[in-house]
Amino acid sequence: MEKVKTCITVFLLSAGLIFLFAHLAGIGLYHDDQPEPSLPWRWYLLLPLHKPFRTEIEAGDYILFLTDRRMLPYYKPKVRFGKRVVGMPGDKLVVKGRDFYLNGRFIARAREKDSLGNPAPLFTYSGRIPDNCYFVLGHHPRSFDSRYWGFVCRKDIVGRLIPIGGRVY
Repeated sequence: MEKVKTCITVFLLSAGLIFLFAHLAGIGLYHDDQPEPSLPWRWYLLLPLHKPFRTEIEAGDYILFLTDRRMLPYYKPKVRFGKRVVGMPGDKLVVKGRDFYLNGRFIARAREKDSLGNPAPLFTYSGRIPDNCYFVLGHHPRSFDSRYWGFVCRKDIVGRLIPIGGRVY
């Protein structure tokens, strides 16, 4: 019986230290609870963009960022949003009609109507993606992403998302 108590005590102390380290390091969990998830997983580990973690964002990374006024009336400012980075600073983004091209390659088409049947907003741009800005897309075809409101700025990025479970597609 004494061994069981010791094991439980060691386990609880270890778990407590792990949670304390995670909290102090800024590590967290993110759950994509959108009705139509725009990411391929439901659960993500949230890693901050400071050392000892990787500080640079790369194409293909999943990021968590805060929305701003450009997402109105669909989302209020400061809502946590997760998307996949496809366009990096310096990449060439061209919008022709509702078609988006990144470095000369077709990457997405924006919808004409939103989920309520109203005309969907459209981000129009032709040029290099500015420094500290990223073009993001969701995995769901009806994802509300950069096609409709533009770039995500580095200052609005909370951290990088690492999938850990709950595959959606």
